[in-house]
Amino acid sequence: MPVLILRNGGSDLSHTRRTTDWVHELIPGSQIADPPWPDDEWNRRLLLQKEGRGLFENWPALAPQILDFLKH
Repeated sequence: MPVLILRNGGSDLSHTRRTTDWVHELIPGSQIADPPWPDDEWNRRLLLQKEGRGLFENWPALAPQILDFLKH
C-alpha cells in the first residue's frame, strides 16, 4: 500500500521530527516529504487557536501534494 509520511517540523516540540523519521523507517517503501508550510507551523497554529482560528485551517494546502502522490 502506498504510504506518504509528512515530516514534522524541527521546531515542533509536541511532534518531533524523529517520530516521522522512525515511522518512515518502520514502513518499507514509504515516502517522506516536507509539508507545504513553514517549519514552525504547528507552534504558530497553537497560538492562533487562542484567537479562535482553526488548528488545522491550513490543511487544504496539502491537497495538491496528496493528489500528486496518489497519481504515482
